Amino acid sequence: MRKKILPWIKVCALLSILVPAILAGCIGQPDNTYEETPDETSEVTPSETPEETPPEEEPPPDSDTPEKVESSPSPQPSPTPQPNTAIIADHTIIHHYESLSSSTISAIQDLHIYYVHTSHGSQIMTGLHMLPHSLPYFHEVESDLGHNGDTSWEDPARRYLDNHPDCDVVMMSWCGGCSDNTKQGINAYLNTFNQLEQDYPNVIFIYMTGHLDGTGVNGNLYARNNQIRDFCYKNNKILFDFADIESYDPDGNFYPDEDDSCNWCDTWCQTHNCLSCRDCAHSHCFNCYLKGKAWWCMMAEVVKRHRSFISDSSPQFLAGVPLTASFLGYGLPYTHIDSQSFKLI
Repeated sequence: MRKKILPWIKVCALLSILVPAILAGCIGQPDNTYEETPDETSEVTPSETPEETPPEEEPPPDSDTPEKVESSPSPQPSPTPQPNTAIIADHTIIHHYESLSSSTISAIQDLHIYYVHTSHGSQIMTGLHMLPHSLPYFHEVESDLGHNGDTSWEDPARRYLDNHPDCDVVMMSWCGGCSDNTKQGINAYLNTFNQLEQDYPNVIFIYMTGHLDGTGVNGNLYARNNQIRDFCYKNNKILFDFADIESYDPDGNFYPDEDDSCNWCDTWCQTHNCLSCRDCAHSHCFNCYLKGKAWWCMMAEVVKRHRSFISDSSPQFLAGVPLTASFLGYGLPYTHIDSQSFKLI
């Protein structure tokens, strides 16, 4: 009997050891000696929502980093450019002479004019005397614009204007001083004349080009005259274009190599009726005659703009000179004027 029970005791003892181990493996109890290593690539704190990364602050603007432009209203339109108000009295205005009204001529005759000139400048006076109108008061000074930056004419002009506040107009002409001048010399003339204009704002100042000398469009005179034209056009001045008037006959034919004697005038007057004169210094009477007409047309526009008693309905011959180089003797549009020559297109 004992022999039969002993094996079962051994079996039961073995089962008491094996059964708990088997049951523990089936239930999956953790081994208390093992610590799980978290995955370093996907570490997340339990029961916490990942915080949002705040936006990075922009660095303050400096001289090297362009400033960020935020949305802004459309820019305001630029002011409307002011029209050019230069008065360029050249050969193209002479045909308006016949249309001058009596009220315009009367207003011109009321002017007080200070005119500095020598022989070439006297051509304007000769031309005026060839026409039927009585003249305004001219205070004529026997001098001219000199040579190479000479501005000795400035102080006498200031003294006269200081002593004659009723003076309306200042004109000064060249003799031969434009032909042999330099860029710097012409700038001295323009700057000094312009300063007079600024210092006496109630006086009208009339600029001039120099007379022809036969050197043509490649000569120094042409460059210096263009320098004066450029300045007057860009700065809304009044210019009596002495040289341009000498360069064209009434049919519009251009004589680029003409000189102050006006050889084409003699040819023209052989087939046309031309007035005679006692003397037109250095030139032909017809040249003086044309300059006299051009002067009246120029002054018609001057008094229309500057004298309130001229009716607005009067012809406005020269208002807003068109953007052409007609006063150069070419009649072609230009893109830019420099001190040496006009660049034509």
